Amino acid sequence: MGDRIRRRRLDLGLTQQTVAARWRVRPETVTAWELGHSRPSARRHPAISAFLGDDAQPPAETLPERLLAIRRRLGLTQAELATRLSQDEHQICRWERGRLRPHPWIAGRLDLELRALEGRPVENRPAGSYFDLTRWRRKPPKGIAIRPETFGDWLRARRLQLGLSMDDLGRRVKTNRGMIYRLERGKQTPSAQLRTELERVLTTA
Repeated sequence: MGDRIRRRRLDLGLTQQTVAARWRVRPETVTAWELGHSRPSARRHPAISAFLGDDAQPPAETLPERLLAIRRRLGLTQAELATRLSQDEHQICRWERGRLRPHPWIAGRLDLELRALEGRPVENRPAGSYFDLTRWRRKPPKGIAIRPETFGDWLRARRLQLGLSMDDLGRRVKTNRGMIYRLERGKQTPSAQLRTELERVLTTA
């Protein structure tokens, strides 16, 4: 990126001071970017992308390219994009670097969400349940439109807030991970005894 900024600046006949004033940074910052000594923060990317003419570039095709392009265009950090996509920040990092591919189930939903962020038409976009919108997450998401409504939603939200895995919670209430999963998914109703124990553990922890 530093090389591209420098070439574009010289092509336009601009000084580092002029570019710095446009981006509201110090000239030394532009120098550091051009020399590769530092990298622009996520919130600077929209202005830099417009300066470089990235909108005229071919659209990103691979998942890593799409994630990076969207983040730069919107000026988002990986954590902020993770919130938009209702995913875990670490997953976004791995997908963007090409170290991991999403599970086929999540890949389809992810493609729809990315299409919406790219401004492309999306048909039959599922609204998603609280479970779906927090799937794969390890901590409570911020900024999602849907809120916990059912007992399963509350159970999942509280578990994430406490930083417990399904296995952890299962051991505390003397049941298994499968039961916790089914309760959070709304596929099973807890017995009165199990519900009381879950409420005790999750409200006193």
